[in-house]
Amino acid sequence: MFPYYKELEEYHGGIGGIHSCGSKVPFQKQFETLKGFGGHEINHWTDLEDAVENASPDKYLGIAILNADVLLTTKEQMETELRRIKKVCEGRNYSVAATAIEKVHDDMEYDMRQVQIWLEIAKKVLRNVE
Repeated sequence: MFPYYKELEEYHGGIGGIHSCGSKVPFQKQFETLKGFGGHEINHWTDLEDAVENASPDKYLGIAILNADVLLTTKEQMETELRRIKKVCEGRNYSVAATAIEKVHDDMEYDMRQVQIWLEIAKKVLRNVE
């Protein structure tokens, strides 16, 4: 697969990032050889600790969490997971995003409240806003 990324890089002048529905840890160092490669997407198929340990310290880490981690967890579970992410990524340039939020409960207002709760907890934990 990597030779095709090299071809794309040559044609477009660089590749900023690569999405994969799977763990890219075994390929991180290879991806980092691409011109313009800014950082790694770390999704739920990827072990966060392995990805952070393997990625070069100057590479951005875009941590994507599942919508279930927002809509189907308690406040305590949300906070615990965000604190774990913060600890593992300490000293690194990273972000945490929950994308592709889809309605999972019959009550859409409940889902929206869950998103608001997650945002409040994320600000508190990741921005040290108490």
